[in-house]
Amino acid sequence: MLNCHAYPRRCLRWLQRDVPVAYSSSLRRSVAASSTLFTVQRQQRLFNVSLGRDSSQSVRASPTPFQDEAIKKRGDPWKTSAQALERRKVAGQFLKRRSTIQDQEKPTFERRDPNIDPDTYALRLRELKYLQDPVRLADFVRDKLKRGQQKETLDLVRLASKEMECTVAWNHLIDDRLAKEQISIAMKLYNEMKKRAQIPDSYTYLILLRGMAINAHQSNALMHAMAIYHSMSAPNSRIPPSIMHTNAMLKVCARANNMDALWGVASKIPERGPGAANNLTFTTIINAIRQNLLVETPVGLGDREIAARKEEAVVQGRRIWEDVIGKWRAGDLFIDGQLVNTMGRLLLVGSRPRDWDDILSLVEQTMNIPRLVPRLGSEARTAAKLPTIRAPDVPPEYRGPDEHDMPGAATRRGDEFLPVVSKTVGNNNSNGLVFARPSNGTLSLVIEACLKTAARQAPTNYWTLLTDPHTYALQPDLENVHMLLRAHRAARASAA
Repeated sequence: MLNCHAYPRRCLRWLQRDVPVAYSSSLRRSVAASSTLFTVQRQQRLFNVSLGRDSSQSVRASPTPFQDEAIKKRGDPWKTSAQALERRKVAGQFLKRRSTIQDQEKPTFERRDPNIDPDTYALRLRELKYLQDPVRLADFVRDKLKRGQQKETLDLVRLASKEMECTVAWNHLIDDRLAKEQISIAMKLYNEMKKRAQIPDSYTYLILLRGMAINAHQSNALMHAMAIYHSMSAPNSRIPPSIMHTNAMLKVCARANNMDALWGVASKIPERGPGAANNLTFTTIINAIRQNLLVETPVGLGDREIAARKEEAVVQGRRIWEDVIGKWRAGDLFIDGQLVNTMGRLLLVGSRPRDWDDILSLVEQTMNIPRLVPRLGSEARTAAKLPTIRAPDVPPEYRGPDEHDMPGAATRRGDEFLPVVSKTVGNNNSNGLVFARPSNGTLSLVIEACLKTAARQAPTNYWTLLTDPHTYALQPDLENVHMLLRAHRAARASAA
């Protein structure tokens, strides 16, 4: 009745008969306001009905300080009411219905793979029902492969490939075959993986390239590695090669003694960016140059031909080292002890005494270990009255200085190993460079360099410096002791 617009007006006319005029006008305004309030409430109820809300619900005002204090003491009464409990019950049933729907949408694996033995299909299917997570599947596959169950694991991964992404499981299968030197089977698994719509990731290619490196003694390892690396370098490749893939590819070429393939891969390395060369890249290249010199030397060559091959290899290493130092000074490269030792071993097989003497400069440049022997050809060496280097196995034309050591030369041989001097005033750390830390290999390298350059007292001095607990605190190994004894025998220092 109060929702009717005519009812308030009739009441107003009836009251106007017995009240004064002023009071009747105020009463009319009050009744009009009440009518407006009724209209607003009716519109609000219609709006709630249109949105599907309960008409008994209304917008809850912010609690007053008294309500806030009561809620803090006794809690919110709404949360313990029967209506709230009923809502939570209905919401729980709804969530339960959703989880039931999700369970119905899980893969059923009803299509049987013809490659799987029918007798073992049911067993694999039963295992897969508990391996719906790709991570759990990959861990299960890895454990199975460790127990030698290759066939059962392959059937399981084939069955799982129909309904889920299991790239990591395929990676474990490929890695296991490469570890067992089965390159052909690993490549078949790689191709089958792609046929089953399992997209290889970056780790897949890295596993393949590293597997080819440990099996580089097989004739088809380099061929497969080059095919994989070139497919990654294609313009339409999903995954471009990173420096980790490049280093693995260089390792395959180095172990296969194929320098043409190695220089072809190295020529495509960018100067900057995520694919730029790092310390492991230069270590692999320099070590490959040395191994190629020692292993691939034709039988029957004379001393001059062998010395020429050594000279060519050392010159290549020196040019690479100029690039290494340039990147190191620019802060684009980290030099470690392994890289320094690799370059030192290459200089050690050189045919010139200058190559052997530059090892001490190399150690001083990269490890901040001062030279304890004056540089070859310097006035300080003449003043020290060190014995002349004999080098009986070196041809006469390689015993003296070459054209780069002559006065007036643009660059002198060995300048690439000069200490890096700071360009800023007051900076004692050579532009903030991080020096490499010497190792036991460094100690043996330095002692042998001193032995070949006829510096009799230097091996003992370097030994004392590097093994001092207050400096580098190296713990000598058996190889270091043998090298020191050789140096004492050559110097006839039996008292040492």
